[in-house]
Amino acid sequence: MNLSDPERLELDELCSGLVDGTLSEPQRRRLEQLLAASSEARRIYVRTLALSASLFDYASEMQAEAPERTAQPANLVAVRRWWWAIGPLGAAAAIALAFWLGSVSKHGGGSESQPREVVAHLSGGKNCQWAGAALQPGAQLQSGQRIELAAGFAEISFDSGALLVLEGPASLDVSSAWEAVLRRGTLKASVPQEALGFRVSNAAVDVVDLGTEFSMVAEENGATEVFVLRGAVEAHPRAASDAAARPSLVLRESQARRFERNRVAEVRNREQKLQRFARKIALDRVLRPASFVHWPFDETAGDFA
Repeated sequence: MNLSDPERLELDELCSGLVDGTLSEPQRRRLEQLLAASSEARRIYVRTLALSASLFDYASEMQAEAPERTAQPANLVAVRRWWWAIGPLGAAAAIALAFWLGSVSKHGGGSESQPREVVAHLSGGKNCQWAGAALQPGAQLQSGQRIELAAGFAEISFDSGALLVLEGPASLDVSSAWEAVLRRGTLKASVPQEALGFRVSNAAVDVVDLGTEFSMVAEENGATEVFVLRGAVEAHPRAASDAAARPSLVLRESQARRFERNRVAEVRNREQKLQRFARKIALDRVLRPASFVHWPFDETAGDFA
């Protein structure tokens, strides 16, 4: 759904309130409604989040380069206060996107009589060995479908435009055109501009894309490592049920973190792992059949220009 001009203005005001930390509960619910109803709203929202993070980085650089002063300028103090307001922004981003993605999953799988929506397809692979039902090249993938890859590489193209390369052994749930759940194993995600906001989650962390290329490794014990190869992601750690919620963080190019149920840590051998994930994998790709318009060549009427 495209937004009207008044709705765009409203969305802009809601995002500003979120950044400022002045958003009320009714306004938060209204923001969730807009995100749930409109792909345009989701794109604007994620871009706003990315811009907020970029502005913070710029302000941090200015602070680092400035000479020491006994009194800090008022505008720098304001920037610091503004950044602390972005803590709720990251959490709200995950909440709002989870709200929409969750509603899609519920609607897609609520009734056995309703066919599940096709949201992706198997667009490539290399030496694929399947632990479950074998998938043929070009196979359509439905919301809620689980992919069990015993070995090899499988490329999945989502209808949102996001592209995932799964490395076996791995298990992945295709939740919607905008979300996947990595249960175990390794994946590499390439997300173009039109798929901003695509999310990969598991028991340890939710990763919301901000226009990027990243890798994710989910271990059997539940720990997960996230590596940003290009661009940025917003990572929202999942706390244990008896633990306090932990703040989200923005990871940028060449950064990585290890997420466990009770802590967030640096990744061991980060550089070596980043180099490994940056390597290109030669895949056998499948093109979707093109749509053709029938033209009767014995037809003499009409213009060709």
